[in-house]
Amino acid sequence: LLQEQLSYYLDIVEVQIAKQVSLKSSAFFHAMTSHDTIMEQMGVALNKVSMLRNGIQTTDNNLAKNSFRLLGLTTSRANHSKLLDKLKLISTVLQTQPTLQLLLSSSDYVAALELITGTQEVLARELAGITSLRHLPSQLKEMTRLIDKMLGTEFERYAAADLHRPLNSSESVLEPERLTSLVAGLLRQSNLQFLEVYKKEAVVSAQTILKQLVIDRLTECETCLTGQGEALPSLDFEQRLKLLVSACEALGKLIQRVKSVHDVILQTCNADAG
Repeated sequence: LLQEQLSYYLDIVEVQIAKQVSLKSSAFFHAMTSHDTIMEQMGVALNKVSMLRNGIQTTDNNLAKNSFRLLGLTTSRANHSKLLDKLKLISTVLQTQPTLQLLLSSSDYVAALELITGTQEVLARELAGITSLRHLPSQLKEMTRLIDKMLGTEFERYAAADLHRPLNSSESVLEPERLTSLVAGLLRQSNLQFLEVYKKEAVVSAQTILKQLVIDRLTECETCLTGQGEALPSLDFEQRLKLLVSACEALGKLIQRVKSVHDVILQTCNADAG
């Protein structure tokens, strides 16, 4: 009985397979007949793809690769040029301090201050962020303060030398180039205190001149005395008049000297403003 059932089921399966084959036979036979055509088309497509790939590779080798390589070399050259310029700039900046020492030794304060200002601008604009130069801005600021003090001290010395030299000196202005350099440096630093320094030194010089004239007159009067000369001599009207004339003449020369210095300062101010 079991064998008969299995045989029955097998027959059913065979019938169904035959039925399905008969239903799909047209499509199956169509696919089989189209296989050669499809394979031929695939071969043609494969050849075309291969040719296209070879053409792209040839174009890439002959045009794109060389162009991109040239572009890369151009960019690399530009970067190397920029790096070289930076290195030259760094080398120049590192020479600032020796150059400053040289300028200060020749009392060229204006050039020294201009060098400091230019170097500070380069550091801020072109060399910002370079670790090896991080201490240079503070050093330049300290150098600027030092130059400011040097200018003040040097001008005080100049004022004393100018105002206390003999009044019969033929020079209207003592070392005019030195004066111009000092004034230009002080103006660049916006340090106008030097005018007050010169004013005070002029007053001291005037007082010194008057004191010396009085001493000279009293000495002349004393030499004219006879006897022990216990009391200090007093000046009569004529002697006082001579003293006044001498004082006016001496102060006039001093004022003329001050005016000459004033003219140099004014010329320097105008040149600096222009």
